[in-house]
Amino acid sequence: MSTENDVARSLRSWLRESRHEDADRVLHVVFDQIPATPQRRARWQAWRSLAMNNNVRIGLAAAVVLVIAFIGFQLLSGPNAVGPGSTTTPEPTPTPVALVGGPLEPGEYVTYPFEAPNDSISFTFTVPAGWEGFGNIGVLPEQGAAGPDGMGMGFNLVTDLYSDPCTGSPVVTVGPSVEDLATAFQDQTGHESTTPTDVTLSGYSGKRMDLIMPSGDDYEACYGVGQTVWVGSIHAQGPGNVWHLWILDVDGLRVVILAQDNPETSGKDKAELQAIVDSIEIEP
Repeated sequence: MSTENDVARSLRSWLRESRHEDADRVLHVVFDQIPATPQRRARWQAWRSLAMNNNVRIGLAAAVVLVIAFIGFQLLSGPNAVGPGSTTTPEPTPTPVALVGGPLEPGEYVTYPFEAPNDSISFTFTVPAGWEGFGNIGVLPEQGAAGPDGMGMGFNLVTDLYSDPCTGSPVVTVGPSVEDLATAFQDQTGHESTTPTDVTLSGYSGKRMDLIMPSGDDYEACYGVGQTVWVGSIHAQGPGNVWHLWILDVDGLRVVILAQDNPETSGKDKAELQAIVDSIEIEP
């Protein structure tokens, strides 16, 4: 039996045991090419041509053994080796936690703040450390919502305004559109308002505007006695309290997102509040 056949048999036996079928095909190609490739012979070495032919063939076969063994070792023992039938388990997607009252761990929360027939609308958002839930309608930081440095964020449906919040009357029923409500806020007395601008949040378009509560004696004479801006709204939180409003059309339903802060609310806290609003995802 020839040296070539002995080497080939050993290689194929090792390959079958290790199940490296691709490497076996490579070996076939190498052995097919070895006897068919003519050796270049220099004239002064013509008498050694046959011996060199056999030696070269044996050397190439040995080299194939080493190369395939090295590749097989890397495939079987490497840190990224994957066996037959192996699958990569995907990382689980975090599930938002239902928003409730009380201290919150940092993370993503979801809430359904409205009653039927609008109870299918959900709001998902991310809360940093140091915040707590205000029931299922909003969040506020550890220092609370009231002035001089508090803040907060909540979800609202607004249908009726007080024409004059300082007196609590008369009640004005507002038309159904985003523009109707933005105009009514501008017409309201008891606070200043900015000009509404176009905005998009979570893919829904609407208007963005601010309401600025009065300071000093004017605040005490009006909001200091517990008056509210719209029927069912929170109270103004202190002199100079600013209400940042996103008035959105969510598939035909007008939704108001209120984020409010105060004159001594820090820039860092205001940035956290804005980040919460920016993270909101709405599902109708």
